[in-house]
Amino acid sequence: MNSRRFLIYAVVYTAAVALVVYSLFPNDATVGALGYSFTLPVAIWVAIVVGILGLFALAHMVYYSFLVYKFKRAIKKDGQIYKDLAKSVLLANPFSKKFHTDNFDLAASVTDYLSPYKDELKAAIKDDELLEIASTVERVNSGEVADLKRFRLTKENPLNLKNEINKVEKLKEHYLEVLKNKDTYPACVSEAAYKKLILEGDYANIKRYSLNLRSTDDELAIIKRFVDKNITLSADEVFELINDDRFSQAQFIKLASMLGQSLEPDAYLNIFAKLRAAHTQADSAYLYVLFELSMIDEAREILQNSASDEFSEFKALLFLRDNSKIVPTCLFFK
Repeated sequence: MNSRRFLIYAVVYTAAVALVVYSLFPNDATVGALGYSFTLPVAIWVAIVVGILGLFALAHMVYYSFLVYKFKRAIKKDGQIYKDLAKSVLLANPFSKKFHTDNFDLAASVTDYLSPYKDELKAAIKDDELLEIASTVERVNSGEVADLKRFRLTKENPLNLKNEINKVEKLKEHYLEVLKNKDTYPACVSEAAYKKLILEGDYANIKRYSLNLRSTDDELAIIKRFVDKNITLSADEVFELINDDRFSQAQFIKLASMLGQSLEPDAYLNIFAKLRAAHTQADSAYLYVLFELSMIDEAREILQNSASDEFSEFKALLFLRDNSKIVPTCLFFK
């Protein structure tokens, strides 16, 4: 209620009180003070007292209205100061203005923490709960696993997703748990678990959990692990893994190049002979193996029975070998 309306209501109320009192007590009353005496109707005396109380109430209202006005004005100014602070934080400029109230202190400390230029967690956040949350977010974003249950995040919450991916990466067997129950995990978590399976899992688990999911890139990655001695595969498992009609001619040649030093010669030859029998695009890879094993006569027979525009690289390689030029087979296939 504004002061003008209050004054009108106070006058009406005082007049009403005076009329009620006069109707009940129409006689006069004398009041003396400091040697003076005044005689007025009782109703007037009551109206004077009520009026004085009304004036005090009005003064009280005006005073606190003025304080509220000052506070609102300070808040408005602080709003502009906070905007200036936000600009400074985003632009990494120094900022020295002071707020007129403490209402923006917490917001200012959080804004400072959220600066894109900060190097480490700023303990200047002036709230223990928010500081704990900020510290937790910092840890999760740095790749650590945190307990987020108390925050009651949804499964699709970005922080929760990041934490689940951290579990896949940090906890040794957690990725298998995700793959066993992948329907209960968000897609990105299942994808992270599958990636770890391909890059770190043993072949038994790879066969169990990657059925109908493996791409040729996945199979190449597993073969690379085998070549790097990061996974154990038998010759039969190598064949089982790369016996895939999706491989192109270039990919089969790449496999032949990768496996040359990691398989026994007989197993190496046998695998690519079977691949040639199953996939026409593996013919060149078989020739590659023959040259790697110095089985030149067998390679010559295949090349002589091929069309003139086929296997041009191998024909060039055969020409060099026939002329005592020892050139690595891989030189023709980069």
